[in-house]
Amino acid sequence: MSHLAFLPPAWTVAESALVGMLFWPRRHWPPLATGGDRLLEVLLHRRVGLLLAPAFIGGMTYLFRTRTHFLGDGYLLLEILSRDDKIRLAGSLGYPLIQLAARAFGDGPDGALHAFRAVSIFAGMAGTLLVLILLRRTTWDSRRRLLFLILHLTCGTTLLYCGYVENYALLFTVLSAFTLAGVLHLQDRAPLILPAWLAALGIACHLSGLLVLPSLAVLAMTGPRRNGWLNIYRAFFPVAVVMLAVAAIFLARDGGWEAVAQEFRADLNLQRPLRPLTGSRGILGWRTWLDLANLLVLIAPVPLVILAGAARREPNRSRTAPAFLVTAFAVLATAFVIIEPKLGAARDWDLFAAQGACLFTLAAAVAPVERLSLARVLAAGLVFAVPWLGLNAGEAASASRFAALARGFAPYPQAYAYEGLGMYHRDMDEPEAAAAMYRSAVAVAPGNARFHALLGAAYVTLFNRSREDGRPDEHFMTLAEASYREAHRINPVYPAVIDNLARLVIRRDGFRETAELLEDLDRLVPLRPDQLRMLVFSRHRLGDEAGAKEAYRRMLVLDPGAEVPVEWLQGGEE
Repeated sequence: MSHLAFLPPAWTVAESALVGMLFWPRRHWPPLATGGDRLLEVLLHRRVGLLLAPAFIGGMTYLFRTRTHFLGDGYLLLEILSRDDKIRLAGSLGYPLIQLAARAFGDGPDGALHAFRAVSIFAGMAGTLLVLILLRRTTWDSRRRLLFLILHLTCGTTLLYCGYVENYALLFTVLSAFTLAGVLHLQDRAPLILPAWLAALGIACHLSGLLVLPSLAVLAMTGPRRNGWLNIYRAFFPVAVVMLAVAAIFLARDGGWEAVAQEFRADLNLQRPLRPLTGSRGILGWRTWLDLANLLVLIAPVPLVILAGAARREPNRSRTAPAFLVTAFAVLATAFVIIEPKLGAARDWDLFAAQGACLFTLAAAVAPVERLSLARVLAAGLVFAVPWLGLNAGEAASASRFAALARGFAPYPQAYAYEGLGMYHRDMDEPEAAAAMYRSAVAVAPGNARFHALLGAAYVTLFNRSREDGRPDEHFMTLAEASYREAHRINPVYPAVIDNLARLVIRRDGFRETAELLEDLDRLVPLRPDQLRMLVFSRHRLGDEAGAKEAYRRMLVLDPGAEVPVEWLQGGEE
């Protein structure tokens, strides 16, 4: 899941050459380069930019609203939103906020999808507007401000705005503003409380926002008003307030510390937080450092070139770089190396890219803008950004490439990748390909109940397709039941699995098992009218007249107009 892996090697070579041209002597560029600098200043530095830039980002997000399906948790979250299931809070309050938006847009998949898109567009436009407002308050000259804006709009992190519908878009919005607010505080143009509250909001969006706390502490100690521990208190008071609020929400939602602790213990991402020392994916492994290089190429190639040039040509300016930005980047790189990433080869790039604003803010702060052609920077930035936008639009080719790459992933991320690809093929109405991906996921991670359940659903779809073609193949239903049974064995309290297994069992007249499954389901979640109807029929066929009538009574409470055949409410035989 890296820039180098998904784009053709020829494109990477071309990118490297163009980025290297950033520091070529100006005489090697056409005269339009200088004119381009002035044109950019007129378009983006004037007051009209407060309207045009957010509108541009909103328009790009809308144009690329068809999400690249394998870039994160979005597909899985869309499934949860579509069913309005409970979302685990471990690690993020952003997901429940998106769930509230989904409910506002209506029930079902369409409401969830519209909520996703609305949150993405809002994050892009609001984030760009916030960055512009903060940028205008800095003491930077117009060229340095413009350089920051170019880097902000054309770095790889643009994906979090244009077409990448994820909770991390909100995180990126807040943390980008945090870096600029920190610069404003160092310039004595904003109080410390502003970056402090932005850092706290970042933590509320996702617990990975905790990575900014060291840089916040450095900012408090190096600001214009150095009041020692008083500044530390001012910086961390908003963080404490947000953390207490998060804890209160956890407790109110899940009912006590034990439930909250169980949720965190069940989170696979928190069970083994640190990467092993050895192995190909250990701290000393070559893959770890290759992935780090890929991440830097993906989110910040142009800022890295600018920083390298500044360090070589103006070392004195580089030594005066804001310490809090250097700290933020150092912490981010260290965390990437030592923290066990949940996505293996993907290295959870989206989570780390969301905090990449520190790098291009640092580049803008130390760049020799008086000798730097901003038109070249813009051209190089677009060379990196445009392919990613194309990648968002070219889903079929991207999915095919990702399937080939997934074969080299570690087991857990490999299964996760196959799951996402299966969902992609399912939505593309390609049930055979979806079933193949789910079979691959099950083969890699046979102990994952969700993968077995998804495979069972794919077999049901294949049966329905064969029935529509006039040649119903019952073998698919046999395979579906076997998949759901295995999922139920692995996780006996999986409501969706119990429901679907009951529907398959009742097809072959397994009324006693159906009734038992529905009673188990009822102990987990209240039965819906359609499930109660199955229970009425099962009780009728078992000769349990009282049980059938009780189930029908509950059915009428939920749906007063519900009707069942009269004979279902009378005794029968199994």
